[in-house]
Amino acid sequence: TEDSEDAPSLQSINTIVAPFTKGKEEDFRLPEAQLRAVSLWLAQRLGGEATAPKLKSLLLLEKLLTVAHDDNIPLLTSGCKDASEACLEWSAVDPRHGDRPAALVREKARTVVSLFNSTQQGGKTG
Repeated sequence: TEDSEDAPSLQSINTIVAPFTKGKEEDFRLPEAQLRAVSLWLAQRLGGEATAPKLKSLLLLEKLLTVAHDDNIPLLTSGCKDASEACLEWSAVDPRHGDRPAALVREKARTVVSLFNSTQQGGKTG
């Protein structure tokens, strides 16, 4: 989620997401310290002043919440749900693109918050 306006590649998203999934073994779990660090990092990116990192972090969270092992979701929720909800009100105006980037952040935040809510109710949507 670098601060550029370039879209993240599918390969980079999949590389980041891989450790959160069940993997090849049913008992795979990401170490809690690593998961907490990733969750805090994403929350910081969501809380920053730049639009591009917010959008990229929300895209990553959307993917994580649909493929993450159930045991990994509570730490993602505790670290990122409030920051994602704050993005629902993002209104920075881009000098070149107007409100469109902020509207994309708000739209993706709605999706991510909905995923957080559905995972807390016990079911994934993916």
